[in-house]
Amino acid sequence: MTLLEGSLALGTNSDCLELVQITDPHLMADPNGDLLGMKTLDSLRRVLSRMSEYSTPDAILVTGDIAADGDAEAYDYLEALLPPTMVSAWLPGNHDDRGKISPELKKRFSRTMISSHWIILMLDTQSPGQVEGYLSHFEHDQLSHTIEQANNDGKHLLVATHHPLQPVGSAWLDEQHVGNGTEVLSRLQQCQGSTLVISGHVHQATDREVNGIRLLTTPSTCIQFAPHSENFGLDEIDPGMRRLALHANGGIETEVIRISCAENRPDFTSRGYH
Repeated sequence: MTLLEGSLALGTNSDCLELVQITDPHLMADPNGDLLGMKTLDSLRRVLSRMSEYSTPDAILVTGDIAADGDAEAYDYLEALLPPTMVSAWLPGNHDDRGKISPELKKRFSRTMISSHWIILMLDTQSPGQVEGYLSHFEHDQLSHTIEQANNDGKHLLVATHHPLQPVGSAWLDEQHVGNGTEVLSRLQQCQGSTLVISGHVHQATDREVNGIRLLTTPSTCIQFAPHSENFGLDEIDPGMRRLALHANGGIETEVIRISCAENRPDFTSRGYH
């Protein structure tokens, strides 16, 4: 059964659509709960505070692992922290439990967001009981339908996923990308406009292009994984978010914005987490 439903109209006629992506906050029932020593709610609060100082985006995209252990309180905390007047769309990640999400908050899991020049498609890569990602036949159908819609309307396409579609160069994480991601990329080549894919899960920033499709991953709002590593390891770089500016002509501007907090740091001797 799908969690993602409905479409949101982004009320902007501007030639530039401003978005912020936040991902992998790993919130817990205990507001002081920590992941490998880092208090995740405090870290998310600081990231969102930095966002409010930096810009007022047209929408926020939350790309999964909202909860660390699927606790219902995690989704309530996120809702309480987001600006009440700001549009947001959320995705489930492998740590999320869709059964714990209240009926009221399920409205945050929209399928698409439509602006003057771009369509944003949210795809569910959660594979129940598994860490790795997978795109079901139903999700593939949604992708095909949205590509057709974008082409017919002369719009560009942004696809948001939790798991990345391609390996990112860390052996232990690369076993967890979308298992049928190559097929997704093949379908995306049918897009006539600009095509961008943004993902979470890997707790690090990457930026690459495959056959004209730009693929981005974004830092977690809490702990960061060391890049280009064979085994689990933490990076000392700070948490953050990604800002996106999507232009009418298909141009894409992006930057990662990080926070710094000496009082809330992870335990860098950690050897892993569930």
